[in-house]
Amino acid sequence: MAFSGFLEDDEKINYILSTRSRLYPLEPRGLGSFMKEGLISYITRLSEAHCIEVGTLVSYECSLNFGVPRIYSYHSNKVMSTFYKDATSINGFGSISLEMEKAIKKLTLRSDIEEMNLNKWVFIPRNKSIVKRYKHWCSQCYSEWKEAGVPIYDPLIWSINLLKICPVHKTLLQTSCPKCFREIPIIHHRSMISHCIYCFNSLITNIENQATMSEEEQLFQEWLSESLGSMLVCEKEFVDTTSICNSLKMFREKYCENNDRVFSRVLLIENKRRQLNAYCRGAAAPHFNLLLWFCYILGVKLVDICTGGEFTQNGRDSNDSLHDFKKYFMIENKWSKIDKVLVREKLQKYYTCYPPRSFKSISRELNVEESYLRKSFPKEAKFLSTKFRKFREAQKIENLQMQKNLMEKVIDDFFRENNAVPSKSMLKRLMGSSHVTFKRELMDYYREKIKEYNVITHEYFGVIGPFG
Repeated sequence: MAFSGFLEDDEKINYILSTRSRLYPLEPRGLGSFMKEGLISYITRLSEAHCIEVGTLVSYECSLNFGVPRIYSYHSNKVMSTFYKDATSINGFGSISLEMEKAIKKLTLRSDIEEMNLNKWVFIPRNKSIVKRYKHWCSQCYSEWKEAGVPIYDPLIWSINLLKICPVHKTLLQTSCPKCFREIPIIHHRSMISHCIYCFNSLITNIENQATMSEEEQLFQEWLSESLGSMLVCEKEFVDTTSICNSLKMFREKYCENNDRVFSRVLLIENKRRQLNAYCRGAAAPHFNLLLWFCYILGVKLVDICTGGEFTQNGRDSNDSLHDFKKYFMIENKWSKIDKVLVREKLQKYYTCYPPRSFKSISRELNVEESYLRKSFPKEAKFLSTKFRKFREAQKIENLQMQKNLMEKVIDDFFRENNAVPSKSMLKRLMGSSHVTFKRELMDYYREKIKEYNVITHEYFGVIGPFG
């Protein structure tokens, strides 16, 4: 009987060990709502929960569970691996997203990891441009979560490319650090949820985004946030692209007399009749931006057309105002030639912009390739790039001087209280940046201050010279 008791105990121990997760099964935020957490945000919070960097977590834990080797342990922090160039699709879909989803699910033993990306969106072509490459956040959401004492995170809806406003507060999302004005990659080997990876400044501020948008663009963004939110909340399993093709085909038959010319006129894309015919036949799947345009112009819900639902009426009339809305779907620049005079005027407006914008962010805002702008407008490109570079250099000098002043004050206060100078690790804690590696200039300044206080100490004890 005693022997069987030991066997039962061993079975219990084996069962407990087999059901334990290797990593802490951190609970995702916002699941079941349109503000559910994105997978990149979850990975970042998971690394913070284990007091390690994202690069360490990905290299030493996640990569071991990848089917195809994409990153190696020596690439974790010291080498910027090419993995992070394609890792922006983790919030979207594709092989990297699937492998990361399976790895995190295996390491945490959570069954809800698949809810934090767009892999269920099988109704659109797998284009990486659907998700953003740089971090966008709402400072009001960050502040409210901090005051409420709940974990701060980045919702998945913030990472969808077309969206520019917060679905909750209807204000523009922040796109750059308020201190160093640099755009933050959506994933980096040292990513942090609430801090800039370059200057380590907190992103939790009460300062709202000063940029504004037109009334019609605000209306479009509100419609877009509602459409995307309903898609993220939908509990139905999405069907394949044939549902969209059938819905378009049925609408063409009922309301356009099965005529491609009339159908293209309704959708305000008269020069794309063949392409529309291919969509209705199922020979091609519409791009996500184009699919949104169909839903907007026809006055139907995105979730209905993507889950095989039917729409029975044309909710909008074709008029001149609808033509103006096409630019918000990033369609105009692809279907028409670029107006060089208009682009040059827009570039020149950035001459007086403060703080200066990087040329990459300007090209992204104008929805024109950076290489094309530099080639077609060399004078404007050179002026804007030089202005931004000088501004960045001045910011670096100013920030370095502020760090030196803070370091000097901390060392003086510590010396008065303890009659000794603080160590490097102690100094980092006193300066409130224990996770930061001091730059070479700060380390040189620290050594100079140490020598000064060595002189003071030896003179106090009557010893000549700094080292006795």
